[in-house]
Amino acid sequence: MLHPLYPPSLYLTTVHPYDVYIPSSLPATYLTADLPNLNQRTLLPTFSIPSSASASTPRSLPTNPVILDGFDLPCPAKVISALKNNWTVHIPITALTMRTIATASFTAQEDVGHALLFKEGQLTVSSSKFSSKDEGSITAQEWFHAFPRLTNAIRRYLPGDQAGQIADAWEAHFNRLVRRADFWEMFHIVLCYDIRLRIHFVNPKCGIDPSVWQEDVWHQIVDAYHNNTQHLLPGLAGIPPPKAPSQSFPTPASTTTSSSSSTRLSASSVQPRPFQSQPGTSSRPSASSSQAFRCLFCGDRPAASAR
Repeated sequence: MLHPLYPPSLYLTTVHPYDVYIPSSLPATYLTADLPNLNQRTLLPTFSIPSSASASTPRSLPTNPVILDGFDLPCPAKVISALKNNWTVHIPITALTMRTIATASFTAQEDVGHALLFKEGQLTVSSSKFSSKDEGSITAQEWFHAFPRLTNAIRRYLPGDQAGQIADAWEAHFNRLVRRADFWEMFHIVLCYDIRLRIHFVNPKCGIDPSVWQEDVWHQIVDAYHNNTQHLLPGLAGIPPPKAPSQSFPTPASTTTSSSSSTRLSASSVQPRPFQSQPGTSSRPSASSSQAFRCLFCGDRPAASAR
């Protein structure tokens, strides 16, 4: 396109594919400026993008080397990023299971999926959302081994002076649950209770101390499973509730009623252990206990004096 201030005679008449439109003569004001020679083609100045390797500090041996455990696995970068950003998103416990960490692909520069988050008038960098669809199906063994990784990550990566206290509170929460005598039989309720507390904790409008026993939340979960309405439980943020086992479910009256009694065994969840005789004693039932048995063929009770 021709400039409106210059007549067509000022421009080159012969145009080649790689030529540009350069006026043959310029006004005096342009001649006094410090401009490059228009009759010569020049290359653009070269530039290079420094790599992260060249910008990083040189490697050196640590002053206090760490002794690694044989089963120690690195914490996922997404979990580290979520904690460093003040733990404002729910971290599913499935993100810290041994299966998830062992099968993850770790590279030198892993893309943790950062995203800009505008909340309450502040623009912050947050990690992408976790997938919590499988959190309700985690096994008791996986949860038992994964939760200490969460408390260790909180203690190490959560900013602020109270990171240690927060980690201690979640460790107390973990110890209270695993010390329940009905932990294995009632794990679906234990897991549901744990998920709800972790979801409530990341909500800044719902300040809770995980070391404090939430009696109302526990009874609400027990009642929901007893009435088969666990899919209507609030506070799970769309996470499918854990599936109840096929065995009989305890009634709400037999569950714990206080924080001090939370570690006691539920009455209906107690499974009597089989009788085992002590060494040197007879395993034959006593006369009083034998009255409860009948003959499989004739239906008569055995005599009390029979041996």
